[in-house]
Parts: sequence; structure tokens; C-alpha cells
Amino acid sequence: MIKVLVSPYTNYEHEGNWIGGEKMSILLHAPKKLVTEPKHSEPTTTPIVLVSVVIFVGIIILMYSGLMYTETTMKQYSDCTSKIVGFEQSGMYVNSDQFKLALSYCNAR
Repeated sequence: MIKVLVSPYTNYEHEGNWIGGEKMSILLHAPKKLVTEPKHSEPTTTPIVLVSVVIFVGIIILMYSGLMYTETTMKQYSDCTSKIVGFEQSGMYVNSDQFKLALSYCNAR
């Protein structure tokens, strides 16, 4: 609610040194109890920490599974090449082209 009060008996001096006849003041009246509630509440610290922990644990699990996959793949490749080298040492391959072809099989897996 806005109230405008005009007092005709109050004189004041203007910058131009002339005397004015009235002084106006504006009074703003607010209700006694003014409660404002935001539309969206601010997130608290607990959900932020929980989301951060979940993201961190997810990254750790992805890294661990990636390392396990890489380790398994490298072990399979090593086992394959060990078998082929063993066959080559026992004289199963007639020439080096057959040995290279057998090694390429390990690379294709």
C-alpha cells in the first residue's frame, strides 16, 4: 500500500534558490508479517555429497573393470603367442611364413 502525503505549510529551498510552497513525501506501508518463500528450495549439502560419492565410486568401478578387461586380454594374447612359439620350437611350422601367419591369428583375437 502506498500513501502520498502533501504538506502545504512546509517550505524548502530549491537548487535555484527559490522557495517552494509544498513538500511531498511518500510513505510505504508493508504488512506486519512479510513471509517470502522461494519457488525452488536450495539443495542441501547432503544430496550434493551423496551425488559426488556416487560419481566417484562409479568412476572407480569403471576404471577397475577396464583394467581387468585389459589384463585379461593381455593374458590371452600372451598365452596364444606362448603356444605358437612352443609349436615353432617343436618343429610344427615348415617355414617362417607359417609361423608369422600363426602369430597373426593371435593378433586377430
